[in-house]
Amino acid sequence: MHKEQSNPSFLKTNISFFSQFIRNPKSVGALVPSSPRLGRTMANFVPKKDDLFVVELGPGTGPITKALTKVGIDKDSLMCLEMSPKMVKHLQSRFPELNILEGDACHLTEILSEKSGNVDAIVSSLPLKSIPDLVVDNIIDQMHTVLSDDGVIIQFTYDLRASRSPLLKKFDRVKSKVVIGNVPPARVDVFQKKK
Repeated sequence: MHKEQSNPSFLKTNISFFSQFIRNPKSVGALVPSSPRLGRTMANFVPKKDDLFVVELGPGTGPITKALTKVGIDKDSLMCLEMSPKMVKHLQSRFPELNILEGDACHLTEILSEKSGNVDAIVSSLPLKSIPDLVVDNIIDQMHTVLSDDGVIIQFTYDLRASRSPLLKKFDRVKSKVVIGNVPPARVDVFQKKK
């Protein structure tokens, strides 16, 4: 057994995640949390620059959040937006130093009114293929508005095929990497605004 898996907080995190999945599987999108390897892959795609501002959408129990903090993203440069009140409470307990907000990605421009157009990276774990198309279109519009012209969206999916992502409506895929060491395997895509 992996050292982290015997840790009581690891078990508590997974129980919290599983109970949220049972209540609303479409909002969670997976039966188990993302792996540290998937988190590292996503975090490593975040641009390295001064005055960085990163928004994480759908952090769940925080495996991607943890990876973002490990690559050196400053606590004041990261805002995490989670829709589930139970997950928000868990995240605030796990990462008391971070800005964890309860909210819906459909209202991203309101939530980030002061930062609109200045977000350098959106790191998304939202299950876009499980959410109704109209909601996804709204989220994509919100992302497009808040993202800077040279910013990136880092999105993962369990669909390993090179099929069309809903993000391609407004963004170009500029990088992609398959993470086999995740359960299930996942693909991380990086998008930028169409030029």
